[in-house]
Amino acid sequence: MVEKAKKKKKKKVINPIDNALAVLDGAGIKASQRREVLVIPTDIETINEILFACGGLPLGKVIELYAKESVGKSTFAYWLAGQVQKRDGIVALFDAEGAYVPEYGAGCGIDNDKLILPEFNHGEEALSQMKMLLATGSVDLIIADAMPAFQPLINVDQVVGEKRTMNKSLARAKMYTDFFNDLMGGFRIKRKGKNEKYIKNSAGKEKHKVYETNTSFIFINHAKDRVGVVYGERTYTPGGDSINFASSLRFGMVKKKKVQKEKKVRGEKVKILQYKLVRIVAAKNKLGIPFGEAIIKMFPDGHIEPASPEEWDSEEVGEIEESTEAIDDFGKDDFEDDFEDDVVEEEDEFEG
Repeated sequence: MVEKAKKKKKKKVINPIDNALAVLDGAGIKASQRREVLVIPTDIETINEILFACGGLPLGKVIELYAKESVGKSTFAYWLAGQVQKRDGIVALFDAEGAYVPEYGAGCGIDNDKLILPEFNHGEEALSQMKMLLATGSVDLIIADAMPAFQPLINVDQVVGEKRTMNKSLARAKMYTDFFNDLMGGFRIKRKGKNEKYIKNSAGKEKHKVYETNTSFIFINHAKDRVGVVYGERTYTPGGDSINFASSLRFGMVKKKKVQKEKKVRGEKVKILQYKLVRIVAAKNKLGIPFGEAIIKMFPDGHIEPASPEEWDSEEVGEIEESTEAIDDFGKDDFEDDFEDDVVEEEDEFEG
């Protein structure tokens, strides 16, 4: 008898990608399944396509905005808030400095009837409110103005004349480190009151991470000088290093020039500020090509306009081209090192 040939079993072809995902036991996805970053475009194209390099203000990201005093940090943040409101977005401003003036905010484009100004007593309370707004998806943009002004509870409770210990000196950095660890790694939170359950996101999860939401943060920070530094970075930002790593975008601002005009007041000639030119550089950008820059005009009433090519090329603002070339000479990584050299030591006529 002729034996029947044994049928060969077909081996199942296992996709190596599916195999790797199976090893993770459902705790991973393909990169193509990652949700796209939503953006809110602004009215200035150079800011959308060159500075942000992703089409506008990205949602679900942390942004740090730092500069010397009176350069225009708050003004630029207010203007971005107005752009978000213009597209029906909700904005919350944590004004730790108590410096927000509704009239000036309106000049920047803010609708004060739709702007939320939370009240808080210390830094931990403010950061807890930020996490609550993030978890509930109540707002599209949260602005913290400014990082050094948020005082930890341990410092607020300090008695006048009491000796400051090392723990109290490092309290602010520790406060921000814990906060940004929660934003990146995830946190659980519930509303105040008895029998309240943990807040769940749209996916039904109790853990909230900033990049899984549609809420963005803008942290305004100050650029400070290091004393006695010959080599290395000459500037730093207060609040610890956690913001440097947690932020997806870091914008450094430098005032380049003030344009003034003469005006007679009671028979005397005085100089009135017409506008100032400010250069904004993306020292860090994880959403596009870094070191994009935009040069804008800031007016005393808070209005912002892009600078025209004619103004860029004019002899009046030739210092702009010279200072940008300095970045190329020292290398892109040394932007912060060269930050101080770009500052024109001249006081502004208006704050922001």
